Amino acid sequence: MPYQNCFRLKSPLAQVQRQAFPVSSRHMLDYEDAADNVVMGEWLTLSATYLLTRAADNATPPGPWVCFDELGRGDTQAIAAGKLTVLFSGTFWAETKIFVGAPALGSALVARTGVITGWGSATRTGVGNSGGGSPITLGYVTKLAADNGGWLQFQTALY
Repeated sequence: MPYQNCFRLKSPLAQVQRQAFPVSSRHMLDYEDAADNVVMGEWLTLSATYLLTRAADNATPPGPWVCFDELGRGDTQAIAAGKLTVLFSGTFWAETKIFVGAPALGSALVARTGVITGWGSATRTGVGNSGGGSPITLGYVTKLAADNGGWLQFQTALY
């Protein structure tokens, strides 16, 4: 699948700490592997072996954190070393096209997996309303996708 812009930061990046972590599979770094590659805006967490992996539905700590590596503009040294950069700490305001369902204005967002409209059949981890349990709240909807050209706008609630 060709690269698509799916995440844009609305607040200054200087206020957010970034961190690069090794990935659980090199396929996550391969932009040619449409089924397994990670795209900017997907939510990731650390495995028991401290490797980044896609966050599960209703993820709990550690993480999840949003991937902030974009094709052609990511941290090329980290990618070459088998790592991806995430927005690690600090709150931010952003827009995403990686979301599940139709979250309501002001609703809490958690990590949700699913086939995202416009992304073929690949499963991605984005945001959506809770499916139950006690997941970590990632943020709150500040503008509906229907009112924003298909972009869901949110303010994070992390750390």
